[in-house]
Amino acid sequence: MSSRHRLAGLARGVARQPPTTFGPQGPQGADGAQGPQGAQGASGGADELIILAGLASQDLDGWLVAGAVTFDPADYTFTTSLLEVHISVADAAHAGEARLWNVTTGTQIGATISSTALVVEVQQLAVALTAGTNTYELQIRNVDNGYMTDCSRGSIRFVP
Repeated sequence: MSSRHRLAGLARGVARQPPTTFGPQGPQGADGAQGPQGAQGASGGADELIILAGLASQDLDGWLVAGAVTFDPADYTFTTSLLEVHISVADAAHAGEARLWNVTTGTQIGATISSTALVVEVQQLAVALTAGTNTYELQIRNVDNGYMTDCSRGSIRFVP
């Protein structure tokens, strides 16, 4: 791999659906027959949009696109949306950062997440998503040119 920049294992906009659940099986009847299975539980939309499922690392100056997803927040039911990032750095003296960037509007969504953790830490940040269909990028960087920042996973979580 290049000593200046490596990027691998990106996923673009993978929605994770909750598992389908059913009620418990009924009791065995007097004639030995099993009772009917319970009704299917309520189903819902995706509770998470995975932006990055893999690894993105950078040691260049500026922001690196770690992954992207296009969606309309109106397609999901939630009260709060969270940017969740799994992030670490190679040198704790040089902070790594992650942000959610709206490509459609050219604006940053929410604050910048910062880390000096040498092992992967999970950070969450409440974000106000823009109405309508937009493309969002998860971007990472190190505040000091030449130092590594790693992001092993990133997602937008929808909290009911």
